[in-house]
Amino acid sequence: MRDKMRKWREENYRNSEQIVEVGEELINEYAAKLGDDIWIIYEQVMIAALDCSRDDLASYCLQELRRQFPGSHRVKRLTGMKFEAMESYDDAIQLYDRILQEDSTNTAARKRKIAIRKAQGKNIEAIRELNEYLEQFVGDQEAWHELAELYINEHEKSMDELHLQFYHSLKRQARYNLQ
Repeated sequence: MRDKMRKWREENYRNSEQIVEVGEELINEYAAKLGDDIWIIYEQVMIAALDCSRDDLASYCLQELRRQFPGSHRVKRLTGMKFEAMESYDDAIQLYDRILQEDSTNTAARKRKIAIRKAQGKNIEAIRELNEYLEQFVGDQEAWHELAELYINEHEKSMDELHLQFYHSLKRQARYNLQ
């Protein structure tokens, strides 16, 4: 089971139900035998538990990680992700901002803030945050791709609005001409 979890981690496997099932058994039955591997398993299971709305398991994993690594930015980011899962976006953003005050190069916290803006439908703010991020981390191709997608989505919204305006303008013009 440990090897299966490692393989899933290394391959960025995202089947959260399976990860929760296998990970919960590992934690409950073999935690003492896992050595230092237990910490990465707690993190992996916690994220999967958030995906599956298993707040009890996510909270337990987070509690164990906090106990072992108090003050860790990585654990703080996981706390922020728990806030996100509860839709406490303001709390999550405040936490990520505190992380960034302590370490302005923390890419994970910056990306979580961008993800929140997108989840809230605040694409303009997400674009602003991504531009700030890319000023510092120019080589992040994934971020450039995401920025392009956001610009395209905003462009499409603008075009839709323009088409609606044009249609209504033509309709008004036709009514006026018929009078």
